[in-house]
Amino acid sequence: MKIIHRYVVADYLKLFVICCVAVTILSVGNLLFNMSNFLVGYRTPVSLVLRLVKYRLPYLLLDVIPVAVMFAAYLSVGRMAREKELDVVRTSGWSFMRIVYPILLVTLIISTLAFVWYDTVVPFANRKFEKEIRTLRFRDALPLFTENVFIKGPENRYFYVRRINNRTEMLEGIMIFETAGLKYPRIITAQKGRIFRQNWALEDGVIHELDRNGWIRMELSFDKMTLDSGNDLTGFFGEQYTMEEMTRAQLKEKMELFGKSGFDISVFAVEYYLKTAIPYASLVLVFIALPFACLLARRGKAMGIGIGLLLVLGYFFLQVFFRSLGQNAVVNPIMAAWIPNIAYFAIGLYLLYQTKR
Repeated sequence: MKIIHRYVVADYLKLFVICCVAVTILSVGNLLFNMSNFLVGYRTPVSLVLRLVKYRLPYLLLDVIPVAVMFAAYLSVGRMAREKELDVVRTSGWSFMRIVYPILLVTLIISTLAFVWYDTVVPFANRKFEKEIRTLRFRDALPLFTENVFIKGPENRYFYVRRINNRTEMLEGIMIFETAGLKYPRIITAQKGRIFRQNWALEDGVIHELDRNGWIRMELSFDKMTLDSGNDLTGFFGEQYTMEEMTRAQLKEKMELFGKSGFDISVFAVEYYLKTAIPYASLVLVFIALPFACLLARRGKAMGIGIGLLLVLGYFFLQVFFRSLGQNAVVNPIMAAWIPNIAYFAIGLYLLYQTKR
């Protein structure tokens, strides 16, 4: 790496660390302010407050990093432009992109690390955070019972469970309707049962078969019976994770499971693609910050910082707006996740072209 590149990267990384610390402190302060009534109302001890902050910090960093890299890029390149360092280097035959490309390369590495962070550390930390909140609020991580669960399984089967004991994982009041090729469904009822992946272990039940006129043709009782449901339906039962608590692989499993069962999976699909788009927001924001730093260098720091804040707010507004459209199936989930990145990348390319001119 050339001396000028080491100089540019060192200045950028120094400002990145400073911005990260500053924005993180603001984010933690905002988190505690928003939760203050809740924490005071439940008389939360200081040790638990610190634990909640620890568990929430990995998620907060996803918003901190894009802001930090954008302002670090703007401030470092803007200083070089104000102090004529860019002009000196460019007179020696270097283009603007040749000078600043190490910043883009370092940001790409940061974004890739953020992607891995988002898919490994963040779901685990969010799970811990939500569990602490639920425990504090309900004194238990889950309500004891879930009632009236109705789902559509593969092979034209419909499953109804009157009540699920979340502690013992016992299902009570089970009805299974099998409709494949039949005028009237074959009905299986059971007093209780459990699910072992795709197998349902039913107890104390009755099989009802109806004739063409709807009269009962056969009734057969059983003490125990194992039924292959054709798919793993355990995701519909037991402890449910929010999408913030799931990895991309878990979200994909949910998409496949609910998709086969006839549910609209737009909400899961948007979050699945956002888990890639959000970490790479840092790269597109730096892409737009670099030409702004050069073009606005002589108009003062205040204007540059103000424009930078507007750009960040604009990006997050677009992200929220298109996420909502995608979740409501108005926009394709992939486009809903990536349109903000594509839009800002296009603006960055245009501004870089203007800088080159």
